[in-house]
Amino acid sequence: MSDKMLLTISYIFEQMQEVTPLALQKILYFIQGIYMVMFDKPLYKEDCMAWVHGPVYEEVYDLFKDFKFNPIEDNRFAILKERFEELDNQEKMVIDLVINTFGKYSGKVLEKITHNKVFIKPRKDAGIETIFRKEYNKKE
Repeated sequence: MSDKMLLTISYIFEQMQEVTPLALQKILYFIQGIYMVMFDKPLYKEDCMAWVHGPVYEEVYDLFKDFKFNPIEDNRFAILKERFEELDNQEKMVIDLVINTFGKYSGKVLEKITHNKVFIKPRKDAGIETIFRKEYNKKE
């Protein structure tokens, strides 16, 4: 898993009171999509996969899958604490935007949002190169 992904997860953990694995996946997806639209480059290098429940970063899934639908709370993840300091202001701004917009919703609600026509239609195990379609998300 890339350092940028770990930094992003660390910042999400710091900003949100609780997050489930499902919600984390969707938040990461929105962060990547908005960052790509705003800056024409990905924030992290991981490929997002389209699974039946929506977008998934496989390494993140593997790391947190034992929590199932429960909030991620475990001392093993204390190593992620305060690592976010290495993120720059633009990166934090995008993460904050996503958390403030979508962080109040459950993972299941976020899953429904990711299945909206605005986003690329998921296909089982298909790599997603372009997360958000600029024609839907960028104001002219």
